Amino acid sequence: MSRRDALPIAGGFVALACAVLIALSLSWSRVVVGPSSFGLDLNAYEAAADRLVETGSPYSAELVAGPIANEGENVGIGYFYPPPLAQAFTLLRGVDHYLLAAIWTILQALMAFLVLPLIWRRAGGRPGFAPYLWVTALGIASHPFQTALVIGNVSGWSAFLVGVLLVSNPPVQGALAGGLGLLKATNAPITLVSLVERRSRLPATGLVLGLGTLSFIISPGAWWAWLEVLPNILRLPPGGSPASVSLASMVRDTSNAGTAALVSGVGGAIILILALLLARREGHSRRVIAAAVASGLLLNSTLWDHYLAVMIPILIATWPNVSGRWRALLVLGGLTHLVGWFGLLGVQTAVIVFGGFVAITLSSLLGDVPGERSVQDVSPA
Repeated sequence: MSRRDALPIAGGFVALACAVLIALSLSWSRVVVGPSSFGLDLNAYEAAADRLVETGSPYSAELVAGPIANEGENVGIGYFYPPPLAQAFTLLRGVDHYLLAAIWTILQALMAFLVLPLIWRRAGGRPGFAPYLWVTALGIASHPFQTALVIGNVSGWSAFLVGVLLVSNPPVQGALAGGLGLLKATNAPITLVSLVERRSRLPATGLVLGLGTLSFIISPGAWWAWLEVLPNILRLPPGGSPASVSLASMVRDTSNAGTAALVSGVGGAIILILALLLARREGHSRRVIAAAVASGLLLNSTLWDHYLAVMIPILIATWPNVSGRWRALLVLGGLTHLVGWFGLLGVQTAVIVFGGFVAITLSSLLGDVPGERSVQDVSPA
């Protein structure tokens, strides 16, 4: 191995080691020092599973009565997902909470080492050990990704599924898009674009109808309850910054909160329409997937920082296919994923992180270069 080859590999090892040390040390403070957030969101899924078994509905009486504050203290009554996730957690009711949280965290950390290099290589990234180290370090160092791991949210798993979707062939993309829609309503735009793309339409429709029908047969009352609480879920007030980085959250205590929510909603709707139009021409291209993801995030009144874990695979898939000026935006966006580690207070953190989300989205949507390899031509993941 030449010195020229050794230096990037050594740098990658150093970057990955630093990322792991930062993640371990600062995540440790969340678990041990002060109020623990370890496995926090798993409480919502476990409580929903208990209610499903006991009452036939995973949704709390408080949510049925009306919108509830989208805050950490309401996590036990704040299950806002379609029924399948709660149904899956009924199979885990006998597992100790902290054991489940540990398994949840470890599995996602291991997935980062497997999936992120796969995304890089299948997206046309330069082969070699050094790039694999660097992209893994990026994922491990990402504050949104680490938050998803530690608190037990599904955002990390959603990010991996979107990453695999980016580099799969259309039938696999359709199946993954259907699964993402059943997992979480925020992913609905991804499912919608799969219905527009001709080659992914059948697998997406088949998976949604097949699993959705099975879910309904198992727990019909849960789906009727979902329709009942959906208007309340759509009217949830925004969470507080800096944990939530949505425009509405940044100004939620001011007279501009309604305007911010409207701007974000209109922006999300416009990007969704763009994604649907592009899907008819490009299929499940990187631009289409990035637009669908962005629209789903913007349409949320609350944009918890861990939702942005999904931007890491989009960044990795975009980098090999854009020129220098667009890579500069990706660098800026990637750096904002480190901001949360520094404990900045209030809205400035939310502004920076939201700006990074915009930077990655713009580069993904606008940064095409001649000769880009379409994911449609890549073999199944």
